[in-house]
Parts: sequence; C-alpha cells; structure tokens
Amino acid sequence: MKKLYKVTIEMMVLTEDETAAKYAASAADVDACDVEIEEATECLPGWENAFPFGYDNDDITCGELIKLL
Repeated sequence: MKKLYKVTIEMMVLTEDETAAKYAASAADVDACDVEIEEATECLPGWENAFPFGYDNDDITCGELIKLL
C-alpha cells in the first residue's frame, strides 16, 4: 500500500525577481538539491484538496489520505 510522504526541497536560485525565481526552481534538477523525506502526519498548507504527485487516478486528495492514517 502506498503511503503519503512530505518531501521538502531546498535550493538557492539567483534571479532578477520572485517570478523568475519560481520559474528557475520549477526547472531545476532536483538531484542537485537538498531533499528531506518523511512520512506525512499532517497536510501541508494548501494541499488539503490537491492530489499528491505519484497518485494513480485514485481521486483521493492529500487531505483525505491524511484522514485515513
């Protein structure tokens, strides 16, 4: 059975403004970043109604998955 994990990615980008920083971060090679992974015990803000990355069309949101724990 799949479990929900919280993945925190930290990186530094040098850009002209916040919009460019968001673009640079979204295009970054995650292998070059610091990554911390832990099993989720609560939903991250704003993710309650979102589908997690890696879901298999189960139509279950992060908030619903947390309630199943």
